[in-house]
Order: sequence, then C-alpha cells, then structure tokens
Amino acid sequence: MPVARLHSRPYSLNYGTGSTGFQIIMAAFREAGKMRTVNVPYKTQGNLLTDVMGGVVDYAGVDASAVAPRARTGKMRALAVLGPTRIPALGDVPTVADAGMPELTMINWTAPFAPAGTPPAIVERLSRLSLEFVNSPEAAAHYASRGSAAYPATGPEVRKPSWKTSRSGSA
Repeated sequence: MPVARLHSRPYSLNYGTGSTGFQIIMAAFREAGKMRTVNVPYKTQGNLLTDVMGGVVDYAGVDASAVAPRARTGKMRALAVLGPTRIPALGDVPTVADAGMPELTMINWTAPFAPAGTPPAIVERLSRLSLEFVNSPEAAAHYASRGSAAYPATGPEVRKPSWKTSRSGSA
C-alpha cells in the first residue's frame, strides 16, 4: 500500500491493532509517515488476523510470527519489518528503514516474569532455565520458523530501561 495513497485519501483507510503495544507502534508508524488513518483496536490478535484476511481492515500491526505462515500461503501480505534486519521467514519483505523510515525501527519483546517477593533462588533458577531454553538449537529453529528470534537476557538486563538496541530480528 503506497504511502502516497494514504495521503491522497485522509482517514479513508483503517488499520487494526491487537494489543496496547501495537497501538503505540502503529501510532508511531502513522506519525513517521505523516498518514491520517484510523485505528481499529481489537481485543485479540487472532480476531484481527481474521479481519485483515477478510478485508475488514486495510492493514494491521501484528507479530511477525503470526504473519509468516499466512504470508507463505498467500493469505496475507507482509508490508514491512519493524526490526533492524529482514526476517528470513518473510522472504524479501523490506525493513521500515529500507522503506525510508529508519527512525521507526523497533523491536517487540516478551519475557517471563514472577510475582514480587518470589524467593531469589526460584527467580535465579527460572532465569537460568529460560536462558538455557532460548540458547538451545531447538529454540533457535523454532523461532526462525515462526519469523522470530530470541534475545537472551538476564533479569537485570530486562529491568534496565532501554529504548535502543543493537540486537536484530523482530518485526
């Protein structure tokens, strides 16, 4: 979808988001492209994906792991990767930097959490097991097949505020 088309028809196109995180990411995308479009928030990414494939919304911000299998079967078309590098599972889909918006490069991440007050020995064990898993060849193959990547980090690294990263790979 050319950005010029969005400029020529302000507020005529809509986009869906299935989480608060993607509402923020897509608002940044809209701002970076100086586009006037309408957000349609969804309670779940699954419902959003169904509506994208059905043409109910014009485009969406979703996890690469959700798009990759649908793009391979032709049910969806990936437009851009928000991370700093292309994702092999999405083929030749450009990054937003390749598409002319380098300021929009972002990484979406998740991490395991435990309740406050969890004994340190349990937190340390959970952290160690999580790191062992994400560093395994099986996990790397799993993430790659889904259009994702692991970013192993310790608890202190996850808690450290960081808006910029040199790690690559998410969409």
